[in-house]
Amino acid sequence: MSRSIQLIRRRRMRPQARKRGTTTAVFFLLILLLFTPVFLLGSAALTAVFLSTLFPLPNVAQLETLPQQMQPSATPSEIYSSGTRPQLLDQIIPPVAPWQPLAQLPPAVGEAALAAAGDNGLADVAMALVQQHLLPANPNDNFFTTWLRQRQTRQLQQQLLTRYSREQLLEWYVNSRYYGQLAFGIEAAAQSYLGKTAVFLTLPEAVTLAALPGDPTFDAFATPAQLQPRREAIFNALVTSGKLDPTTAQLARDTPVLLQP
Repeated sequence: MSRSIQLIRRRRMRPQARKRGTTTAVFFLLILLLFTPVFLLGSAALTAVFLSTLFPLPNVAQLETLPQQMQPSATPSEIYSSGTRPQLLDQIIPPVAPWQPLAQLPPAVGEAALAAAGDNGLADVAMALVQQHLLPANPNDNFFTTWLRQRQTRQLQQQLLTRYSREQLLEWYVNSRYYGQLAFGIEAAAQSYLGKTAVFLTLPEAVTLAALPGDPTFDAFATPAQLQPRREAIFNALVTSGKLDPTTAQLARDTPVLLQP
């Protein structure tokens, strides 16, 4: 066979070889694209199982015992002076505040609490319950434990939203939330700030209590004007959500609420 004929055959075979090589590369690329998500999902599932074994989630059913946990204490808190011979300076008696079923409270109590919880409504209420009672913050958390806590908090939040009704979550929230002035729960807040039971709260009063930030350093009696922006935000949220019509909201805004120290 002449050299020129061999060259011609080789040139004709080159495109076929390149085509076979391209086809093989595309095939392996498709295999890679197909199995990579499967591998990643499998790894994520194994990681989730590993973490749940080493760091089990708290049982959300613990919240069902909140009515018993929140029973009022008759033991006063005692404040002593510093020094080698501490002396009793004061005794603070917590308000006697029984648990109030949501069905016995005015509807405004639950709606105002829901509006004050955040823009995500019931999801924010569930998040607050998790952070207050199931996974409280730990100042000693590092990067990993912070990430793990955030992950578990979202899981528990979703469990609460799936397992329990809106009414149940709101009842737990309003009866266990801290309102300042040693007042835990809506009944204690109504007695501490307004001198009345929560069963008879009016709309302006319910919004005012919901506006309390629950910050231990905040003194609502000394600076009641600081509550005004929060009250306005709650009224606006209630109107936007359709829970209040603008006329009723304006009448409630204009009704003064006097706190009683």
